[in-house]
Amino acid sequence: KGEGDDLLQRARRGAIAARWGVACLSSSSISPSLRLRVSLPWCFLSLRLASAEVVKETLLLRQFLSESCLRLVLTEGERFALATFGSATVMGQYDLIANLGSIMARLVFRVWENACFVKWSRDAAGGKPEEAINLLFTMLRVASYFGAAVVLLAPPVAEGFLLRLFSSRWASPVMVQALQLYCYLLPLLAWFGLLDAFVRATASASMLQLTQRVMLAQAAVYGVACYVVLHLRWLVVEPVPGLIVVNIISMALRCVTCVCLLLAGPAMTTPRKGHDSSQPLLRLGAFKAVFNRRIVLAWAALFVCTRCTPWGSLSAFTAAPLFAWAVVKWDTELRQVAWNALRR
Repeated sequence: KGEGDDLLQRARRGAIAARWGVACLSSSSISPSLRLRVSLPWCFLSLRLASAEVVKETLLLRQFLSESCLRLVLTEGERFALATFGSATVMGQYDLIANLGSIMARLVFRVWENACFVKWSRDAAGGKPEEAINLLFTMLRVASYFGAAVVLLAPPVAEGFLLRLFSSRWASPVMVQALQLYCYLLPLLAWFGLLDAFVRATASASMLQLTQRVMLAQAAVYGVACYVVLHLRWLVVEPVPGLIVVNIISMALRCVTCVCLLLAGPAMTTPRKGHDSSQPLLRLGAFKAVFNRRIVLAWAALFVCTRCTPWGSLSAFTAAPLFAWAVVKWDTELRQVAWNALRR
């Protein structure tokens, strides 16, 4: 029956195309009904198949719309809370810090996410999960180095940055604290962007539905947390740093959720030889490849030095090249990639 329907649709498409060609060659005008049937692909289908296609496309549109709304709440939820419960001063302060901090996310992280999403989608469609996982670990390692450098350098120079870029009015202790806290959010943003892109590119349909339910729960908790920060002033004195702390906690939970979905998801599985069952390719222990012990220890030592020494910005500018040297020295894969890029 399916082959018969397919042949019938092909015959209808051929007949309408022939009528369209004859009408174009002749001097007679093309009727609106013929123009409509050629323009809309559903007009080639029978009524039953057309209704099935409409239902399928409607369900897909509803799924995309619900996911977009959930992502909007999780991304801009604090702005909705500010518009509802916050003052204009608090909104201005938060917008300044958020716009400054999101420059890196828009210019760097978004490019990584889009490029990796395309590559992971192709690997998943082509049955190459190992390549997708290797790229995920490599990009997570690069994002970790990038975020670690930001955390090492940016907080000590936050006050001087605000003074030189704006004025002493915007370099108040609250604004400096908020910008310093936002620097700690950037590594989590980088990690979540990559993990979320990997989940969307490789997960099955059932796993995507589970992801939406998890996002719904996260959006509800996030909205309540923003309300508490802005409305219960006896609990949180300064709303702007409080909102950024809520963002940090929310982003960390979202990263953990993505990792749990990847570990539990059936998409990245492959059958072993001699076994009917499939074993997951991605395990929690595999994330050790993201971290190099010597680089982590070097970063921790430099972090303590930049926070404990009285020189502030000078120690931060000294620690940044030392951390870069440690990465190049002890990460052989990244050093090889950088060397190949320079040779080109």
